[in-house]
Amino acid sequence: MSVYKAASSATSSVFTTVSTVAHQATRTVETVGAGLDMLNSFVHTAAAKQKARTAIDMANFYTQLVEDSALEESKRQKELINELKNDETVKKLYESNLVKLQTVIDNLINVEESE
Repeated sequence: MSVYKAASSATSSVFTTVSTVAHQATRTVETVGAGLDMLNSFVHTAAAKQKARTAIDMANFYTQLVEDSALEESKRQKELINELKNDETVKKLYESNLVKLQTVIDNLINVEESE
């Protein structure tokens, strides 16, 4: 009878060990799953923030591009006005060249549009 008890006790001990290992394995898988969920959440949050930053950066870029270009063009036009106002010969040559060069550009645009 003692052999039967020893075998029964050993079998019980093996089942307890298997149960404990299975429980720990389940907890490990659950922990890994939770970690992956956290990582996924972090990545989605970072992507959303980057998308928002990029949208704002582009809006600011377009605004600054337009403002800088308008300021640069204004300064160029002011310099042109002063130059033409101070020298009648330059003014006449400018007007002649302006018509000639604008005709070249108009012809170029017409050729490109007809292609």
